[in-house]
Amino acid sequence: MKLRLGLFGLVLLWLLPQVALAQGDQVVYATAQPFENGLMIWRADTAQIWALINDGRAYSFPAASYQNLPDNPIFGTPPSRLRPIFGMGKVWGNYPTIRRALGWPTLDELGFDMPVRTSPSATLLTQFDGSIIQINANHTWQRLDNAAPGILEFRASADPVVAGASVTLYWQVQGTQNALIEVYPAGSSQVPTQVIDHLPAGGSTTVHVPASFTSGVRFVLWAVDPASQPLPVTLWARHASQELVLGVRQSPNPTSTQAAYQPYENGFMLWRSDTGDVLALGGTNSGRVLSFAQSSYANWPVTTDADIPARYVRPVNAFGKVWGNIQQVRDMLGYATGPEQAFEMTIRNFEDGTFSLSLPDGRTFSVSWGFWNF
Repeated sequence: MKLRLGLFGLVLLWLLPQVALAQGDQVVYATAQPFENGLMIWRADTAQIWALINDGRAYSFPAASYQNLPDNPIFGTPPSRLRPIFGMGKVWGNYPTIRRALGWPTLDELGFDMPVRTSPSATLLTQFDGSIIQINANHTWQRLDNAAPGILEFRASADPVVAGASVTLYWQVQGTQNALIEVYPAGSSQVPTQVIDHLPAGGSTTVHVPASFTSGVRFVLWAVDPASQPLPVTLWARHASQELVLGVRQSPNPTSTQAAYQPYENGFMLWRSDTGDVLALGGTNSGRVLSFAQSSYANWPVTTDADIPARYVRPVNAFGKVWGNIQQVRDMLGYATGPEQAFEMTIRNFEDGTFSLSLPDGRTFSVSWGFWNF
């Protein structure tokens, strides 16, 4: 992709990512190119291209949809206009609908590091100028640079939650620099039991639910900006809020067993000595769970066929049998990033068939119908 950047742009790129970075779950290299009637964006990690039309339409092109197409076949560039090249050129030149909707490029592609946040309802792309492009699930888009303060997303990893355990909250606000979360017992509007501040505009955090919250828990998310007064304690200007009320279930008496844990690129594996089961858990804060009974893997070989890059660890014992023989597990987890670690696992089994397990660092996660979450 072509990079053309003036001195002002270089200064802007140096300053703005410090603000934008807090708004993204990940940062990827990207290029953007303005057109007469819209914008095209390419992200390097997936090679996905978006064509964003000024009337609010958003088109998405995965790499497979354009990589085998011929290079841009359209010539005859008008005066003061440009001819798109590389991936954008392929999409623009081979899809007449996109070409007619966008018109011609008005500037070269610009390369920058782009914070990206993805939720079920929208994808947020922070641009080099600090503005945020929101691409919605219904194939529309909008720019949030001058958006009124508001709540775009506020959800929890579980409902109900376990009294005395933790739940992960996910949020995204617009139009403010920060977010703030208050914690109350359900039904109470008095002083919050906890205030979690200095949060970025979008992200996730794990919150402990007190065991005394037997009737439920209420979270209130605020879109906030720091108040202007230079005080020792930060005061917040509150602009918009949304509440989230979750049910609470009581925790059964726990049991414990010896266990083993091993971290991977995209998740972790667990072995339970009480059952002999091996669990493969994909994701960072939540994801898919694959379970293997000891009777199913006991006679499998510990394969050494897979090539392990030098910075990773080859799984052994039960982990080696499951990881080495099940391609789905390898695809989901990637390579092991550390050795096995023995620990004592705490287990809680609930009446509805779900259960929770502890990890070596003390965190607890829930498993429900083939999926897990903190």
